[in-house]
Formats: sequence, structure tokens, C-alpha cells
Amino acid sequence: MKPAISKFSGCLGLLLVSSKRKSPFSSWARSRIPGLFHSPPSPRSSPLKREETHAATVPTALASLLAALLLLSASIAAAVSPEELLAKRKPDATIDLGTRRGVEAVKGEWRYSDTKIIEVDFKSAGPDGQPTGAPHKAYDFTPHAGGADFDDSKWEVIDPATLDKRRSNGRLAFNWYRIKITVPNRVGNFDPAGSTLVFATSVDDYAEIWVDGELPRAAGQSGGSVIKGWNAENRLVVGRDVKPGQKIQLAIFGINGPISNPPTNYIYMRYAKLEFHKVAGGPVTVTTPSCRPIRRSLSLPKVFNLPKGRSG
Repeated sequence: MKPAISKFSGCLGLLLVSSKRKSPFSSWARSRIPGLFHSPPSPRSSPLKREETHAATVPTALASLLAALLLLSASIAAAVSPEELLAKRKPDATIDLGTRRGVEAVKGEWRYSDTKIIEVDFKSAGPDGQPTGAPHKAYDFTPHAGGADFDDSKWEVIDPATLDKRRSNGRLAFNWYRIKITVPNRVGNFDPAGSTLVFATSVDDYAEIWVDGELPRAAGQSGGSVIKGWNAENRLVVGRDVKPGQKIQLAIFGINGPISNPPTNYIYMRYAKLEFHKVAGGPVTVTTPSCRPIRRSLSLPKVFNLPKGRSG
């Protein structure tokens, strides 16, 4: 909410300007906060009455203005991501990727790899804040397996029923789970063509999710493709207006935590599933801290560079 609060000065200006002319915002405010915008006193009123009216109006207007800002902050807080919106509705069809039957339905297979922390050559920060300074050593990990074309053919193929098996070497540890799915022609009696596809999982302890070689993210984001929280569920729209036969590469990066106090346990995946939602693919209006509506795709934010119905 801090970024939203910082925008209230702009909202305040809009509110004051709206008080002097009819606008959708002033109409909205008038309908919700009686007495927010007072009409000027009649010319027939005495100077004394006008002064009394003004004195009574100022505190009322300030209180009404505060109420308007509180309403605005509540509307901003109510703005949710597409993943959160879809989480509130029952999917039209679901595929459990923690079962052999589910993995066979998408013509996939789970492949697994541990990672290693390695020392690498790097550079210190230069005047521009970028790695343009003196050479030094840093740390990285291998493999970097988020890419769509990463070759995982030599990785271990794991039984989907064992996703919850404890893996990695424990303590400070990271790992990868990869699967390429193919949208099926049918899911039971459900035709997935044109639907929005959501991938949902929970990794002990944290997860990041790459889709077709990308890690889509935005400032302030929580969950979706990036860490949601301690042992929390990650939900991510991985396809919109999907078509049977369309291929989608998923790569899940598992993280043991807390990182600042590496635990005496291991990484595992509690579950993994695909949800199909038959929802309108058109844009919807959401409220933003800038006090004006923007148009956003219901299925994918701008940072998600996923084409419609692309066949692999």
C-alpha cells in the first residue's frame, strides 16, 4: 500500500478539481459521500449566515475528503491479479500432474536435477552501479535451467507420484523440476480450446516458475512466477486462449529455506496441477493508484510475453 499512498496527492488534486465541475469521479464521490461538495451560499443570504455556513462547511469537507481517500485506498487494495481472480472460481477442468494419468494426459514427463553453488569471475560495481569495476570472484549456481531450449535429456526422469519425495542435498540447497506439457484435445468432457490455463504448485519451501524460457515479473509482485511466501502456493497463468496441441515448457526452481538459516531438511513438491478456466479473454478495468482506470488483460499482465494459441 505504500506506493498507493504516495499517489494520494494526485488523487487529492483530482478530487478538488472534480468539485468545481461535473465529472465521473465527482459523481462517484457525491453518490457515496453526501455533503462532500457543498453548493455556494445563496446571494440572498446575509454576510453573517454566509460566514457561519463557511465555518460549518470546512470541517465537514475535510472529514468528507478523508473519507473519500479511505474509500480510494480500499478500492486500490481490492485490485487483484488475474491469478487471484481465477483462484476464486472453480476451474472448469483440472489435471493432476502428481499422477501418472495426469502427466500422460499432457504427454509430458517430469525431469529433475540438483544444483551446485560455484565460484565465478565477476566485477565489482562501477560508478554507474553496474559490474564495470575491478574483477573479483563471486558465487553462482549451475545449471541455469529456466530456458525453453535447455537440454534436460540427461536428467533423471522421476515418477510423478514421487514429487513429494525429499530431494536435494539439504541445508543451503536449490533444485529444478522441468516438464513440457501439451494441451490435450479433451479433459474428460471439457474442450480446453480458448480457455485460460493456470499452473498451481506448492514447493517446500519457496519456488520460482519459468514459462517457455521466461521468468515474468513486476516490481512489488508476490507469488505467480516469483516467491509467494513461506511454503505458500504459487499460481501462475501459463497460457491464454490455448489450443489443443499447444506446448508449454515449465521449469520450477525449488529453494530450501529460510535462506539465512539453512534448515536441516530438503526440498519437495507438495502438488502440481493445471486448471482450465473458460473466461472471457477481453480486457477488464482495474483501479490503480493513479486515480484513473487502465485496461488490463484478464489473463496476462503486460510483463507476460505469452502468445495466444501458439503451437510448439
